[in-house]
Amino acid sequence: MAKRGNGSQRLQANGTAFNEGYGIREVMLSVDNGGKWRRAQLGRDLDKYSFREWSFIWTPPRVGNYRLAVRASNRFGTPLVICTTQRDILT
Repeated sequence: MAKRGNGSQRLQANGTAFNEGYGIREVMLSVDNGGKWRRAQLGRDLDKYSFREWSFIWTPPRVGNYRLAVRASNRFGTPLVICTTQRDILT
């Protein structure tokens, strides 16, 4: 999900969101255990039943271990499941 960085290099995370036929309105990511959420860039909305790609560019403040949390909401604003993954950002 995240590529290697040196603490000042921009990293890109990518993924795909899907729900049960209402469409994806937004995808948000947090790199600080949910303290602050940032909006991901969404790919083209093909249909309410299709997968929706997203991407997020982030510059880590330093080399270290980060837990990326991702949440999405449908077209009605209903939140979907939050997923987390932990990654080491290496030099």
